[in-house]
Amino acid sequence: MTALAADNLYFDSSSCASPSPSSSRPWRDSKRKALLIGINGLSSPNAGFRVLHGPHRDVAEMRRLLIETYDYREEDIQVLVDDGIPGHIQPERGNILLAIQNLVDDTRKGDKLFFLYCGHTIQVPTRSPTEEDALDECLVPLDGEEHIIKDNELRARLVDPLPAGASLVAVFDSCHSASLLDLEHLRCNRVFVPWLSKSKRKSDEMRNRMVRRLAIPILSPSSTRTSQAASARSSPIQLRLRRTCVDAAYSPTLSPRCRWYTGTSGSDTATLIDSAGTPCTTAGTACDSPEAAYCQGWCGRSKDDKLFSGTQAQNSPEREFADVISLAACKDSEVSWENAEGISMTWALIHVLTEDAHPTLRELVTKISHALHALARERHSRASAWMRYRKAHAMRSSGLGSFDTESFQHPQVASHKPLDMEMRWAL
Repeated sequence: MTALAADNLYFDSSSCASPSPSSSRPWRDSKRKALLIGINGLSSPNAGFRVLHGPHRDVAEMRRLLIETYDYREEDIQVLVDDGIPGHIQPERGNILLAIQNLVDDTRKGDKLFFLYCGHTIQVPTRSPTEEDALDECLVPLDGEEHIIKDNELRARLVDPLPAGASLVAVFDSCHSASLLDLEHLRCNRVFVPWLSKSKRKSDEMRNRMVRRLAIPILSPSSTRTSQAASARSSPIQLRLRRTCVDAAYSPTLSPRCRWYTGTSGSDTATLIDSAGTPCTTAGTACDSPEAAYCQGWCGRSKDDKLFSGTQAQNSPEREFADVISLAACKDSEVSWENAEGISMTWALIHVLTEDAHPTLRELVTKISHALHALARERHSRASAWMRYRKAHAMRSSGLGSFDTESFQHPQVASHKPLDMEMRWAL
């Protein structure tokens, strides 16, 4: 990292200053600013984390790309790497948060921000209802797990202060990184990339994506009697309580659209039938399907052509957000890999953008996915060959853990609202 040191690119905490009130700020042209963080772990005191080989180089190459291709100025790019050089600000928790503050301070409409993190990420349990998997994704700074930066804190500091009309592109080359910014839309931005082979599939993950979350008892017409009474609006309508495997967990508070059903609706009288076929004499509870708490991949456009999401109440006023896109190396349930040369997702991203600075989001994700798939197949092949060699020579395990022969990673794009994946990548 001598070249970086010579260029004096490292963040100076004295450059942070509180922004002046917007009413007194003079007019200026739109700016481009960037914060690049790379943590190899060379000077980290944390046990259990493997030393990475690519983050420092990824940061240097990304800085070069921003300057040469996207017209960023050197003085507007902050770099934090754990080089251990005296006088250089190291990527510890406090310094990272201060650098983020410096990045977002004085951001105005039309400004473009870029954030890159290459390093380790972990997951910790949480009871927050905003986490679908009950896990918080956390950046691990140089000073260890005791000083992690959780995803909700990262969003509060990096995303929420941005004004409408500004834009942020954040790239996370780390494990469990899809929802590191807690953005609302993820699955609806996925790109279908056909593969020749995906080896062993993780059935649990597939099941978790397919089951109906927060399923509750619903009222549906009886299959035997509804057809006879469908044409007569004044005839009794027999309804059956549909029981599911989550009946025991049902609570009316789970459904904001729940209404008490008294047994009559206009001129129609409804008789509730329990699972044993006995009419219910007390008032029942009729519930619509629960509002989706998370983007399920079916976000689209309403009749008035306004983007909508199941995560928002239909009658709530829409808040204007900055344009924020997060490009992650993998899903929250996956890990991100680098090979022996330190090549990982950031390398693939730089390679794609060097050839085409403004691909569509679909093209970008597809090309990165193919690159990571090729790296995974190479990793699997080497691991399998080594396992065969070790078995043939009766060699004991080194104790460093098993070799990966089946894992893949899938780049993810998250955003505040559903994206048109044909839009052009812009920095």
